[in-house]
Amino acid sequence: HGLSHSSALAFAMYGFVESAIMGNFQEGYRFGKLALSFLEKFENKEIHSQVVWLFWGFIAPWGEQSLIDTLEHVKYSYKLGMEVGDQTNALAGFLFSALNGFFSGQSLALTLGEMDSFVQRAVSFGDELSTHIMVIYQQCVLNLMGRSDNPVVLQGTAMNEDDHLEKVAPDKVEFISNIMSFIRLILAHTFCDYKVVIEIANKSRVTVAKALPGFFGLVLHVFFDGLAACALARES
Repeated sequence: HGLSHSSALAFAMYGFVESAIMGNFQEGYRFGKLALSFLEKFENKEIHSQVVWLFWGFIAPWGEQSLIDTLEHVKYSYKLGMEVGDQTNALAGFLFSALNGFFSGQSLALTLGEMDSFVQRAVSFGDELSTHIMVIYQQCVLNLMGRSDNPVVLQGTAMNEDDHLEKVAPDKVEFISNIMSFIRLILAHTFCDYKVVIEIANKSRVTVAKALPGFFGLVLHVFFDGLAACALARES
């Protein structure tokens, strides 16, 4: 009845729905900021980590903050989670720390080190889904560093795209498949294989938005899709 120490999480979840599901980014941001203010008002360390990574991972990038602005906060959410034994939400904060660092232009060597550390923790916590997610990004970084036979194929020391989905729980296959498509699209554009970009985009334009709601990478999916189309148009 009324506001309580749990209200911060409720406001953060509602902010996520408004931003990620409904596309009402300003309204989602407003509720996200409200959630943070309630963390200051009520001492509830059990939900602190989750509220912080929800806002800075999913809501803030659609508002006034850049990805670089989010880094110290998502790293802090990892620390908060570990302090209270909340490994699930701590790992979520760590996940955003590694990914936001990568997409904000952090050095590949530093990023790879963070991703390696994340996978080790995810495996030790028994979090298979987080492991399946991160090895995709690991292999992407390895490809960008020239440590793969084919730079546009996710195949190397971190993972093999040919059999990766076989290791994933059936109800998570579509989710992981769309992450793989997104990363392959980025690699294909980076290495100027524009026809492959368009092929991937044609198969994933609709599914990626449904599988990855609220993920800032959706903007990059559209961006690289458009750049590849322009490149092919010039060639023709």
